[in-house]
Amino acid sequence: MLADRIRLKRIHKMDDTKGILASKGVWGGIIALLPMLDTLLVSTGVIPAPLLVDVGTELVTGVGILIAMWGRLSASKTIKGWF
Repeated sequence: MLADRIRLKRIHKMDDTKGILASKGVWGGIIALLPMLDTLLVSTGVIPAPLLVDVGTELVTGVGILIAMWGRLSASKTIKGWF
């Protein structure tokens, strides 16, 4: 069951490391922030119109959050350095 796998992961010690850019959780967080960046660029006048429509914004945010959650639950290495 999923609950048993999560519990085992918490007990299991992570001995190996990986760079921050190799983390699914980090990439999911970056993807979830893209709609905010789009709004910020429009409000500061860097770009004239939003690149994402409302539905696209919600989809991108949702996908980013799901990737971040999947990355956190499936993590087997600690993060150290950029690469």
